[in-house]
This record gives sequence, structure tokens and C-alpha cells, in this order.
Amino acid sequence: MQKLLRILIGIPKYRQPDISDLPFCAKDVVALRNVLVENLGIAQDEIQCLGTDQSAEIIRTNVLRTIKYASDVAQEENILLFYFSGHGFSSEKEAYLATFDTERDLPKDTAIPIHTIREQFATNKARIKLFILDSCFSGIHAGKNADLMTKEFEHSLETLISEG
Repeated sequence: MQKLLRILIGIPKYRQPDISDLPFCAKDVVALRNVLVENLGIAQDEIQCLGTDQSAEIIRTNVLRTIKYASDVAQEENILLFYFSGHGFSSEKEAYLATFDTERDLPKDTAIPIHTIREQFATNKARIKLFILDSCFSGIHAGKNADLMTKEFEHSLETLISEG
């Protein structure tokens, strides 16, 4: 029997002043959770959610632990749904997802490389994996549209698509 593993992550708040808060990310996580509960009949306690409150300070370690947990428990008959709503950015040809504690000058140590997520889920047993990344970096510079999506960031998203 297929079981749906659901991981919903929103990053509504950021510590660094050059990364604008995104309060709607919490609303997005709650809205998607409600769709899963009300339309698909999934029990709310069966959905792992981070960032359902606009003041939530979701740190990198919590996101990585959640990703690791999903990979560890996934079985071949499972469907994995991973949703992320928050800022993303690129640095030195690497694409990252930002968390509350991200510092743009230390991306390798404080943000989540998209390749890390890709590698973690590539090795889990779930046959079907659905990634929804509601992430760009249009507001990363104090709400200004200073950056466009780089080819590196775009390519990292394309490489998430593979068998399953």
C-alpha cells in the first residue's frame, strides 16, 4: 500500500537584515496542509510542518533533520511530498535555500545547498518523489528585485528531476 510522506516547510522570518521576511510562507504551508487534510482526508498529525507561524524561526539544522528523517523512513511503496516556501539564492555557481539563520557571506555553512536535498532523496527508497520549491531570490536584498535567477540556480532545479 502506498503511503504519502508529507514534509511542508515555510521560512517566514530571517535574522539577517539583507534578507527580507516572507510572512506569506507560513500561510502557504498552512494552506497546503489544509488542502491535504480537507481534500485528501490525511490526518493533520501525519504531516510534518515547519514554519506555520509568521514569527517562526526555522533554522538550517531543523530543516536538514526533517529531510534526513524523511529519507530514513521512506520505503519503496511510499510517495514523498516535499514542499519548501522561502528564499533561495546562488553563490559561486551553487544554488541554496535560505533559512532563518542563513548568512549570505557563509552560504556553505548556513544555507541548504539544493544538491544536498537532491543527494539525500536520491538515496532514499521512495519510488515517487514530488518536490515543490516555491523559492526564488527576488527579495533577498531588502525587498528589491536586485537579482535574476542565475543559470546555476535554474540548472540545480532541473537536476532535481530524475527517475521517480
